[in-house]
Amino acid sequence: MSARSRPSLAKSSRGYRMPAEWEPHAATWIAWPHNREDWPGKFGPIAWVYAEIVRNLGRYERVEIIVNDASSEKRARNVLERASALSEGVRFHRWPTDRVWTRDSGCTFVKNSDQQAAISWHFNAWAKYSDWRKDQKIGGLMAKAARVNEVQAVFDKKRVVLEGGSIDVNGQGTLLTTEECLLSKTQERNPGMKRSDYEKVFAEYLGITNVIWLGSGIAGDDTHGHVDDITRFVTPDTVVTAVESDPNDANYEPLRENIRRLRAATDPGADAGARHHAERADLRHLTAAGLPGAAGRQARHVGHAGVRVRSRRFTSDHGRRADPEPDHLRQHCCTLFVA
Repeated sequence: MSARSRPSLAKSSRGYRMPAEWEPHAATWIAWPHNREDWPGKFGPIAWVYAEIVRNLGRYERVEIIVNDASSEKRARNVLERASALSEGVRFHRWPTDRVWTRDSGCTFVKNSDQQAAISWHFNAWAKYSDWRKDQKIGGLMAKAARVNEVQAVFDKKRVVLEGGSIDVNGQGTLLTTEECLLSKTQERNPGMKRSDYEKVFAEYLGITNVIWLGSGIAGDDTHGHVDDITRFVTPDTVVTAVESDPNDANYEPLRENIRRLRAATDPGADAGARHHAERADLRHLTAAGLPGAAGRQARHVGHAGVRVRSRRFTSDHGRRADPEPDHLRQHCCTLFVA
């Protein structure tokens, strides 16, 4: 199975571009933790972890915090004040949520040549849980609060389900995702949608011209294959990806297959030297760490390897090299927004 997208992707008809996560932005959106089932047996310190996140973010940018109600805001303020994390740059929004994963339930901020927009996706709790109707409203509320135009992503007259954690972008037209998450019949987000259909959606709403399809995510992941668990862009032409050293582990061969696909992800139009470089990329072992075990996910000990994919040489459907745009916005376990 090819890791590369088909060469038929067209540039976004709307002119939108989804920037890389490291690009400048003005604010980060998070939702204050309240659902104990998301951290079974570990909920006690979570508020203090969030406070530390807010404290560090607040040194550089505005932090938009979603809370369930007035009492929730009061508790959050108390924790933030005790952690020296409450500042004028922290703003609260009283919107009830089912869970706090705004990376998945929130909107995707994008930009075209002269304006910003918020792409609003349908959210159905990873096609697994029944409590998602409060979270489904968050994307639209964020767009309204940010005073940008909300654009609902639609394909074949139906709202498209897409969680932020299921994709990653380099800001220059290349997107990472997994077949397990978007094409599997298990926890099926959009019944009937095919690979080419997703690629059309990515092109229209996110300005994507190239898609790298990996195979699987981590075994036991609650989301069934989110790419943000395993592989992320760290520069426009470099990704960090998870590897497993134990041949007996369930993740060993799937993660090796992902590396094979990453190494193959070079543009057919690039010169031979660039392809050779990608095929012979050094794998740099960085660390071994357990993945967080939220909501039933199995913690797995994995390493990481750096793979250069030469995405700057990826071309559009018309064979023109995409020009990088110095811009902003992106989702995290939070959502980033530039004013």
